[in-house]
Amino acid sequence: MFKNIFILYQKEFQRLKHNPSALMAVGLLILMAFLVNIEAKTLQKNNAIQSKSACLVVFNQDSALISHLKSNINKKLSVQFVKINQPISKLTNIQYAKNTDCAAEISFNETNKIWQITFRTNKKNPEKMHGFSRWLLSSFSAFYSGLAIEQSIEPFKNKKNDKPDTGFDLGNAKSKAMVSAMLIFSAQYFICCALFISLTSNEKEKGVLQAISLTTASPWQILIAKILFHLTLSLIASTMMIGILKPHWLFSINALKLVGPTIVFSSTALISVASMIVCFSKTQTSASLTGFCYLMLIGVVFALSQNFAGFAMLKSLMFENHTITLYGILFDDSTFVSRREQMLTSIRYFMHLFQLIIISTVIFVIYSLFWRKLGYLTSSTK
Repeated sequence: MFKNIFILYQKEFQRLKHNPSALMAVGLLILMAFLVNIEAKTLQKNNAIQSKSACLVVFNQDSALISHLKSNINKKLSVQFVKINQPISKLTNIQYAKNTDCAAEISFNETNKIWQITFRTNKKNPEKMHGFSRWLLSSFSAFYSGLAIEQSIEPFKNKKNDKPDTGFDLGNAKSKAMVSAMLIFSAQYFICCALFISLTSNEKEKGVLQAISLTTASPWQILIAKILFHLTLSLIASTMMIGILKPHWLFSINALKLVGPTIVFSSTALISVASMIVCFSKTQTSASLTGFCYLMLIGVVFALSQNFAGFAMLKSLMFENHTITLYGILFDDSTFVSRREQMLTSIRYFMHLFQLIIISTVIFVIYSLFWRKLGYLTSSTK
């Protein structure tokens, strides 16, 4: 038995050696993971620089107050003074750089004889704005004791190059985690579903599987060999991508214990789906088109689940949803801050893992029954 499985496993490996395009596709996905990691590190560095950018004190005329503020800057704050050659009012269109976190527009109302301070913030760094406003108001009160101040807080307007944020910010931990999860799932889909369908349906159409089943190799041995082969490829590709995205995980037994079951059960479920597609397809072309339709179906359900409760329920029953969610949890470092968040994240992780195991097991049992009757038979025999 083991000898037959080993021989069949070698057969699958030899077929892959003569299919360089498949290896190239896997290599491109791994290269994408490498590029994502480089881009994420660059953006994280830029975000760190931007978080230390100066808060702006905007004024239109030099005064004793401005001189007082310049000479009493808090050493813990990064403050920059900007003078503009126009009156400051709520109607003034002052353009700020896109990465500006906080600013204070100071002007003196000649009519009411009152100082006006308009704080502007993007709400991304509240501690920074809080420290800046406290320093400015305390310095102002110390210089003009008992003088009334009209102050307001408003969001930034008319930022330069300010466009709607429609993409992923890889400098953000959650965005990087989601992109990493999608990359690993894409690699698993290609290896365990698309490649399985292409190789196996081609053998089925040419009658290779039926010829093998007439030897001492049983249909179950053919099945086991194919599962082990594609599962091995998936583990290798996933490990390489994890080594690129999270290098320290390769030296952490605890991390591998968490990510290992997710890779195994998600890959097994994808192989099961691919096998059912092969069972009900007569040619390689029809099997490949069905596999493509299956991928499109996943995308449609995921997109519509955001607005329709029925599709959201359907999404919760799909192993793909639990797989991507599990990878997202594992790659998101922002969820492991406090002990309470760690506990909640662990509970959420094991709930999704339990559902993934149940769904993948059910799919595996169903497809193994179909494989026994239809998997290796040619269309002419049926």
